[in-house]
This record gives sequence, C-alpha cells and structure tokens, in this order.
Amino acid sequence: MVPLCCPIRFVLDILIDLIGNIIDTEEGLNACILGIGNLGRAIVRYFSGKRTKLSIVAVFDTNSDKIGNIYHNATCYHVDDMAKVIKETREPLTEGDYQ
Repeated sequence: MVPLCCPIRFVLDILIDLIGNIIDTEEGLNACILGIGNLGRAIVRYFSGKRTKLSIVAVFDTNSDKIGNIYHNATCYHVDDMAKVIKETREPLTEGDYQ
C-alpha cells in the first residue's frame, strides 16, 4: 500500500509499473488509451519505448482540440470511432512492429 503522503509522481510510477507488469506479454500487445488528459499522456509517454512488446497504437478522447494529434506515435481519435479503429489495429504484431 502506498502511504498518503507520497508525491503524485511516485504514485504514478508505481501505477505504471504495475500496469506494465500485468499487460506485458511474450507475443506482443497492441493497446489503446481512453482519455488523453494528464494521466493518459503520462501513460503514453511512459510506455513509449519502455515496454519492448507493448505498442500503444491509438488514443481516444472527446475533446475536438486533441482529435488528429499524435501522442508519441499514437494518433488521437474521437471515442465514436473506437470500434472501427480497434478493429483495424487488432492484427498481431510482428517482430519489426515493436516501438
């Protein structure tokens, strides 16, 4: 358990490491992030290049100012396009696809 007095950066590092340990796989994994606010950007930034078999392929948000922007090689789409984008990015990764 994390003490309540810990700085937010320390808590984020623990959270990100925990998520990474859970979702890293030998086969490789395409992932999407829902919400590209402060926490979403921190997660995308951290995982970009740090997990050799995890590729964040898309991010989703409702903010029109963020749609179309690229966050560490992941394009931001409107949440209404989520089903279509996920379907298009479900292909398994090959060795050359890892970030």
